[in-house]
Amino acid sequence: MATTSINLMARKSPLSMFQANLVKSLLEKHHAQVRVSIIQKTTHGDRIQDKHLRDIGGKELFTKELEAALCDNTCDIAVHSMKDVETHLSSLTEIPCILTRADARDAIVSNTHQSLLHLPLGATIGTSSLRRQVQLLKIRPDFNIVLLRGNVDTRLKNLRTGNLDAIILALAGIERLSMRHVVTEILNPEIFIPSVAQGAIGVQCRSEDDSMKDLLAPLNCPESFETVCCERAMLKAVGGNCHTPVGGYATLYGSTITLTAFASLENGERYYRVQQSEKRCNGVDLGTRLGTILRNNLTDTSCDHATPWIKGQKGAARLR
Repeated sequence: MATTSINLMARKSPLSMFQANLVKSLLEKHHAQVRVSIIQKTTHGDRIQDKHLRDIGGKELFTKELEAALCDNTCDIAVHSMKDVETHLSSLTEIPCILTRADARDAIVSNTHQSLLHLPLGATIGTSSLRRQVQLLKIRPDFNIVLLRGNVDTRLKNLRTGNLDAIILALAGIERLSMRHVVTEILNPEIFIPSVAQGAIGVQCRSEDDSMKDLLAPLNCPESFETVCCERAMLKAVGGNCHTPVGGYATLYGSTITLTAFASLENGERYYRVQQSEKRCNGVDLGTRLGTILRNNLTDTSCDHATPWIKGQKGAARLR
């Protein structure tokens, strides 16, 4: 049997390398003839650590260079944390494969306190996420939020050596690096809504490469693919930009998919939270519908902000 060589590109960070090696091992496990070589890439987003991503181009700084490498045939597949992937891909590429999704929740890490509510008045919390900042200040307006970027190890080092009471990270990344023991609190995703597609690993390939899609097919988790597509449809419908805080969390139960989402202005004003359910086959429609509700209410200056419910096309969406 002839050997099939695949060039996989991923970011150079420890977490990205874990994800790349996971995809490599799964491909080689499912296909005896496949051999995967990993190409490490330091992206523009990795090189700039002292500024908010939203001020230098957004999360696409982690993914667009990998996508460009696909388009010019430098690699055959690119592996991404799906929460970093823009909703608009190059027309030459697609993401046909989402691995089984890890835990989507956010986690608090603190050296001295066991929960957000136990942190002292005016506590300083490190994060680079506007989504997290807005939700933290909804819970505790007294918090002092400061910029914290870098990989997981760098952020934990800053917690130990810096003037921080706590940091907030994606639980999936902590667990993939076998560091669950540092977590002091896991946040309820129905209350503290995760980033769209948080915990999901996606594999991108060229749209015309049908043989690659066939190789990736056994790695795809249909349930994870459904929830991620639902959340990304919501994000796409909201529109906005990297200055628009948005979160989304889809769950499956039997034949039903439920999406909880929020969006607000950058300063946390006009905060809207919505939740609706649909048949699983209509997950993308559900995401699009709730994203449209969020977008319309962020831009509608005539909206009654005291109204607790917004009528959607089906059912009602709860606001908080």
